[in-house]
Amino acid sequence: MDGETVCVLLVEDEEAHAELVRRAFQPYADRMRLMVAGSLEEAKNLQAECSPGLIIADWLLPDGKGTELLAVADGAQHVPLVLMTSRGNERVAVEAIKAGALDYVVKSPATLADMPHIAERALREWDHIAERKRVEQALQASEARWARTFDAVPDLIAIIGLDHRILRANKAMAQRLGLAPEACVGLTCYSLAHRTETPLPFCPLAQLLQDGQEHEAEVTEENLGGTFVITASPLLDAEGRLAGSVHVARDVTERKRAEEALRQYTTELEVRNEELDAFAHTAAHDLKNPLSLIVGLAETLELDYMHLQANEVSDYLHRLVQHALKMNNIIDELLLLAGVRQTEVKLDPLDIASIVTGALQRLTYLTEAHRAEIILPNAWPETLGYAPWVEEVWVNYLSNAIKYGGRPPRVELGAETQADGAVRFSVRDNGPGNNEEDQARLFTPFTRLDYVRAKGHGLGLSIVRRIVEKLGGQVGVQSQVGHGSTFYFILPGSQVAKHPFTLHSETR
Repeated sequence: MDGETVCVLLVEDEEAHAELVRRAFQPYADRMRLMVAGSLEEAKNLQAECSPGLIIADWLLPDGKGTELLAVADGAQHVPLVLMTSRGNERVAVEAIKAGALDYVVKSPATLADMPHIAERALREWDHIAERKRVEQALQASEARWARTFDAVPDLIAIIGLDHRILRANKAMAQRLGLAPEACVGLTCYSLAHRTETPLPFCPLAQLLQDGQEHEAEVTEENLGGTFVITASPLLDAEGRLAGSVHVARDVTERKRAEEALRQYTTELEVRNEELDAFAHTAAHDLKNPLSLIVGLAETLELDYMHLQANEVSDYLHRLVQHALKMNNIIDELLLLAGVRQTEVKLDPLDIASIVTGALQRLTYLTEAHRAEIILPNAWPETLGYAPWVEEVWVNYLSNAIKYGGRPPRVELGAETQADGAVRFSVRDNGPGNNEEDQARLFTPFTRLDYVRAKGHGLGLSIVRRIVEKLGGQVGVQSQVGHGSTFYFILPGSQVAKHPFTLHSETR
């Protein structure tokens, strides 16, 4: 208390005794300021006003006992209290000490004259108490700051004892469990040592008990709704012994989703690059053949026109038209493939008979050249789709069946409604068929087209698959070596029209 004036509150209803105490404190006026009250009520008012460092009170006062001053206001119990009485006995002394008094004094001129020395001893005690209080307050403030930080952290945190039970959980953990923080206390943690049910994620306490080191694991917890990186750190007591662990669970669900989306996007980019490369080679190959023939025919006409018969000229011109139409179909295919990526279409009921008729008209030159027999069903089921795209599917399937079927080709078209309401359309040929390995590769997305060209299926099957899947359907093939092949595609049935939907452009 060096350099600080301390307020001493004297509570005494006998003026003579109060005067003796005043006189005793006069030599210490620069260090101690004495304030006098004659009753408990007056003392309480002064106590709130001057925050005394020492209280000297009569044992018995007109309105109560002096010990009542020990709990008058917040912090009053930390103020040393010296009790005075005119009738000293052992019972009163014991009662005073039990009540929390620092000392007990029997009133007499000698003891009251020595009161400043008692006060100095009391103030030294008060210094210790005050220092302890400051330390406690600092610890409480630190604890409060820690608790606020603990609860503010978005990661899930649990402090777990050696019995695998939660000692404390932060708000994020409690909220994820659907509990109040205090309700989490006592829950058993899932661990390698105790495989008990718990809402907590993986708890590597078993390894921590073995080596006392920090451990980390990544787990997916359905009951916590995500993927977490769990870090378990040792919790030591004052003597450095393992007392438990602090578990921090960081939710990495969104990060994982972002990583997965990035992986998918990267894969799709690689596929698209491969596809573009394959399409470039295939388009160049498919366009070069008819273009070379057109150039050759045109040069022949230019050089030998005057020597050709009328029927020969007509034949040359007819072949020029056929090859030009073939090039036009290839260009249409390329434009269609690009459009499938970008175009937004609406599913509508389809007139399949009209669509098939249009496809056959486009392939007239091919049908006549190969003298193909085309067999149509008596009726077509109702289905949904986008007519220009579906016509392109039929053109691809029919052209393959005619070009690579039997000699002559016999092509049978079919359609049936499945149990789920979808419609399965098919094109069956009388060609050599394909083995299982070849069938598996025919519709593999973006397979290098050198292979499928060797098998007679160029750009077409990639276009067919993309179109049908964009329309919400499926493609496939059934074949047996020596017994022909059946290529099919499935489209939604007409009942979907009750809930029409729009197919949007691809975002990848």
